[in-house]
Amino acid sequence: MSDASPESPTDETRVPSMFEACTPRQDVLIGELAEDQFAASLADVAHSDDAPKVYANPELFFEKTYPTEGLQELLGQLATRFVSYHNDSYSGTNGVLQLDTSFGGGKTHNQIAAFHLAEQPNSIPDLSDFLDDEAISEDFGEAAALGLDVNTAVFVGTHVGGTSARSDYNDPNAPETKTMWGELAYQLFGQEGYEFLRENDEQQSPPGSQKLERLFERNSNPSLVLIDEIAAYLEQAAAVEVGDST
Repeated sequence: MSDASPESPTDETRVPSMFEACTPRQDVLIGELAEDQFAASLADVAHSDDAPKVYANPELFFEKTYPTEGLQELLGQLATRFVSYHNDSYSGTNGVLQLDTSFGGGKTHNQIAAFHLAEQPNSIPDLSDFLDDEAISEDFGEAAALGLDVNTAVFVGTHVGGTSARSDYNDPNAPETKTMWGELAYQLFGQEGYEFLRENDEQQSPPGSQKLERLFERNSNPSLVLIDEIAAYLEQAAAVEVGDST
C-alpha cells in the first residue's frame, strides 16, 4: 500500500460546490417566492383567475422556465404539427403524446408550457431557446406572426366530477356538460362544437371515432387537447349509472 496522500485539487480541477455553481433568482434571495407557487395547477391556468402570475402570464412563465431537453422536444413536436397544419401540409409526427414522469418530474409544468405555446404563440421571449430545431423555430415564428390560431382544450380529472364536467365557471355561456367529450367539444369549438355532441353528452353516450373525426373536420385550425389526471375522472364516471350499466 502506498503511503502517498492524494494531491489537493487545484483551482482548475476542483469541482465547485452547488452554492458556487448555482445563483438563486432574485425572488428567492429576497424571500418573495411563496412555497405554494411550486404546486402548479394546469386547471387554474386554463380555467380560472387564481393561478399565480408566474404560471398564468406566458412571458413571465417562459422567462422563469429552464428549457430542458424534454421540454424542447415536446414543444418542438407541437410546433412542427401546428406549422404543418397552418401550412396545409403533413408533418409526419405522432399526434398523441404521453408525458410519463415520476411525481415532481415536471409533467404539469410541461403541459402549461404547451398550453401557452398554443394559446399565445407570440408569448415566448426567445423562441429558439425552447425549440431545439432552428428551422422549426423560424417557421413557427412566421406562422405566429401571420395569425396562427390553435384551438385548445384542457381537461383535468381532479377538477371535475363524474356527472359534471364543466371546467370553466368564469365563462357564463359554458354549458353544464356531463361528460369529457361534451366539455372538450365546447372548449375547442364553442357552442357549435357542443351542439354537435349535445345528444352524446346529455345521454352520457360516447361518440364513435367517425363522429369525433367529423367534429375536428368542422374547423380548419389545428387543435391541442391536454388531458391530465384522467384516472381520477374515470373512477368517478364509472360509478355513475347510465341505464342498466355505468
